[in-house]
Amino acid sequence: MLFEYPTFRLMDYDHEGLEKSDNPIAFVVLVSQEKEKAERRGDKFNTKLRLMRMMFDKGYDREYIKGLLEFIDWSIQVSEKEDALILEEIKKIEEINKMPYVTSFERIAIKKGALINSREMILELLDERFGKVPSEISVIIDKIDDKNELRKYHRLAIRCSSLDEFKKMLNGNSEL
Repeated sequence: MLFEYPTFRLMDYDHEGLEKSDNPIAFVVLVSQEKEKAERRGDKFNTKLRLMRMMFDKGYDREYIKGLLEFIDWSIQVSEKEDALILEEIKKIEEINKMPYVTSFERIAIKKGALINSREMILELLDERFGKVPSEISVIIDKIDDKNELRKYHRLAIRCSSLDEFKKMLNGNSEL
């Protein structure tokens, strides 16, 4: 029994056709071709930068861009210094294209996570300094949604001499 498999090298695909195509898979093949050429020429930095610019120019949506960025980064590895330069360029491109790396939903989740972390830090600090924190203090702290206010209460938790003093300032909500 004889099995024959047709073979086709990625380098044999039409380079110009790949560049013109809006298909993300065509772009992946193009990256593979460019990687080989860049390694032969010793010009990985400029190749990686050009491919990343080209990817943004094609107008792919955010998810494709994230995946393609990861693929390009994995395929064409450059020094940390060169990667930092490329990252700066990507940020400039994103600003021009009004394409944030982080969606508004992700920014909200990040903010909420930061608030939760700030609340936990205050309660942990009070617990470490004075022992078990009464639930009424925890309830009030958990309702605070302003990072500046949480920052003030964190400083108060550091400076106060007792839980009672902290509780009075918290209930009085006076200037800290």
